[in-house]
Amino acid sequence: VQTQIDYYFGRENLIKDVFLRSRIMNEEGWVQIHVLAGFRRIQNMTTDMSIINEAIAGCSKLEIDAGSASVRLKDDWQEWVLTPGKMEEQGQAASPARS
Repeated sequence: VQTQIDYYFGRENLIKDVFLRSRIMNEEGWVQIHVLAGFRRIQNMTTDMSIINEAIAGCSKLEIDAGSASVRLKDDWQEWVLTPGKMEEQGQAASPARS
């Protein structure tokens, strides 16, 4: 479970996971743990929230909010938050120039 959570918050995944960054992650980089627990790969491993919380606690690059309801990257979380304006910028940068 910890390996899968590490993957979700890893650079390689965040580069391409627009859904996570734009729909699930809030403007401060937080992802609700119960939503993360609903991801198919996590559910296939366990539905036990204590195991999921323990796995998150073991991820050194993540922090848990004061209410223990959400998780985000400890460092550089701002880099990954996708606002509508930032999505446009990334879309334009990824599109080939038209002449």
